[in-house]
Amino acid sequence: GLDVAMLLVFIDLCIKLYLAVGIPLVLVFCPMHYLADRNLKTDFLDKMSIMNVSDGDYLYWLHSVAVWYVVVVSMELIIHQQRKFLPRRYEWLENLPYSRSSTILVRNIPTEYQSDEALNKYFTHLFAGNRVQSASIVKQTQGLQNLWAQFDTHASSPYDNEDEFRSHAQKLANQICGERERLLHSTDADDMSSCGFVTFSC
Repeated sequence: GLDVAMLLVFIDLCIKLYLAVGIPLVLVFCPMHYLADRNLKTDFLDKMSIMNVSDGDYLYWLHSVAVWYVVVVSMELIIHQQRKFLPRRYEWLENLPYSRSSTILVRNIPTEYQSDEALNKYFTHLFAGNRVQSASIVKQTQGLQNLWAQFDTHASSPYDNEDEFRSHAQKLANQICGERERLLHSTDADDMSSCGFVTFSC
C-alpha cells in the first residue's frame, strides 16, 4: 500500500543522504581533525572530532561551508524524493471511495460547536462556495455499548427455557434499536463528544 511505498522512499532518501553527506564529511573532516593535533590527552575518537581543533583555526571556516553543503544537499534530496512520492499519493487519494477521500476527522471541538448544525455552520463560514457537504458530531455511545455487551452475554449464556431466552433477547434488541434511534436524533449536550466528521463536496 501507500505506507509501504512511503517507507521505501524514506529508506531511499536515507541511503542517498548517507552517500552524499555522511561519507564525504567523514572522509574529509575526520582526517583533518586528527591532523590538527591539539594534543588532547583523550581517546582516538575525540581526536577525529572538532574537539581536536584549536580555537581560531581555519578549519572552522571549512565547517561553516560544510554546514551549507549539508543544508543544500539535504533539501534538494528531500524535495526530489517528495516529488517522486506525491504522484503516488495523488493516485491513492483519487482511487479512494468518495466519502473517505473527502471527509476529515475534527477533534477537540469546543462545546459551543458540539452539534451537527453548529459544526456545519462553522466550516461553511471557513470555506466559501458551498464546499461543506455535511458535518456530524460523534455521539457518546457508552449506553449503547453496555446494551450490546448485555446482548452478547445473554446470547452466549446457557438457557433452559427457549421462550424466555428469545423473549429477553428480543427485549434487549428492541432496547438497542431504541437507543440507536435516540442517539441518532439527539441534540442533548450530554450525548455529544468533542470529535466530529466533516465531508466536503468536490
